[in-house]
Amino acid sequence: MINDASTDARFKDHPGLKRYNINSYIAVPLRGPEGKPFGTLCALDTDPSAISEDDLTIFNLLGELITHQLAAQDQLAQGRMQLEAAHEEGKARERLIAILGHDLRSPLTAIRTSAQLGRTAIGERDLVDVLFSGIETSVQRMSRMIADLFDFTRGQLGSGIPITRAPSHLGTICRIVVEEIRRGDPDAVIEFDETKGLELECDADRMAQVISNLVSNALQYREPSTAVRVTLCGDSQTAVVRVSNAGAPIPESTKANLFKAFLRGNHPPTENLGLGLFIANEIVKAHRGMIEVSSGDGWNHFDVQIPRRAQVPADATEDRVG
Repeated sequence: MINDASTDARFKDHPGLKRYNINSYIAVPLRGPEGKPFGTLCALDTDPSAISEDDLTIFNLLGELITHQLAAQDQLAQGRMQLEAAHEEGKARERLIAILGHDLRSPLTAIRTSAQLGRTAIGERDLVDVLFSGIETSVQRMSRMIADLFDFTRGQLGSGIPITRAPSHLGTICRIVVEEIRRGDPDAVIEFDETKGLELECDADRMAQVISNLVSNALQYREPSTAVRVTLCGDSQTAVVRVSNAGAPIPESTKANLFKAFLRGNHPPTENLGLGLFIANEIVKAHRGMIEVSSGDGWNHFDVQIPRRAQVPADATEDRVG
């Protein structure tokens, strides 16, 4: 409390009070739930005032009232955030069940139909081979869905996707992935220069999963009858895999949500759950890398940037992100 700064030996020469011609002042601290000050409640006047202890008591009570009000507002805001998070989680569960129910129906129908036809196809070797090939393909699709859900669940629960680094050849990983996709989809046109390669420390199986997801995404969203390009580049510190497809530029508003779970763009439902880009991004983050998305000259590019050497202590070979 300052009743009259001009006659108070402590404050008569105070530069701040002089500058703003303040003669009387009363202030109390505002404290948070743990007692830590976060602000001040004050009143000031250019004229001297007779501030009493009763005034100070009232000011303290007013400060406590403001503190309680702010705390209540904060709790209310947190409650709303938790409610919204629970609501979004509920919608995600419903969406997951709907997508899973739809996408598993197709391979299960194929398996059932093949099994029924197989009963009457005994002895017809060519037809039996076709039926069992269809069953195998459907089982592989279902296995991929289950694996994606498992990775998604681990990421959501916080345990993270495990990454075990070892010396690897990025060109070899890309070549194997491209060959696998070509075998599964003979109509897929994928351009890849197999003569290029980069050595790095990574989880080869997980990196193959990243490249496979990005190439599959590029094939899905490319312009009809155009090729998907896979190129390698980098420097002494960073390895880069670029997956490109011809098509309209990806809108900036879409880029912000590309790596969210269950996003499947404007395309109709397919055999995937919309988890491919989400899982790819989680794996890349576990490698302490990043995926950049850009568009130009009629092409969309996904650049996977991975440090060529593990950025962890020498005795740590595993990392997780979630």
